[in-house]
Amino acid sequence: MAIDRRTELANNLAEVRSTIPDSVHLIVVTKTFPLSDAQLLHELGVTEFGENRDQEGREKAPLVPGKWHFQGQLQSNKLKSICLTYTNTWCFCFVGDLFALEVI
Repeated sequence: MAIDRRTELANNLAEVRSTIPDSVHLIVVTKTFPLSDAQLLHELGVTEFGENRDQEGREKAPLVPGKWHFQGQLQSNKLKSICLTYTNTWCFCFVGDLFALEVI
C-alpha cells in the first residue's frame, strides 16, 4: 500500500526532529525537490528552508512563507537576483569573496 507524499514527508520530518535536540535549529534544504514538497513541509510546520539554486529559489520562495537561507557559493549575478527578488531571504550561509559581500 503506497503512502501519500504528505504522509511520507511528515514521517521523515518526525524522524529527523526526534534525532536532534531542541537547541538545534532545523533548516530544511529543498534543493532538487519540487515546490509542492516545500509547500507540504510548510503545512507541516517547517518555517525555514535552504536553497542554493537561484532558479529553484525564485520559484519556491515567493510561494512558500518562511525564512529562506541560501547556502553554497553563488555567482555574483545570482546574488543580485536573490537580493532583489526574494524579500524573505533570511541569510546567506557562504560568502566566497569581498565582491560577493559587496553585491549583497
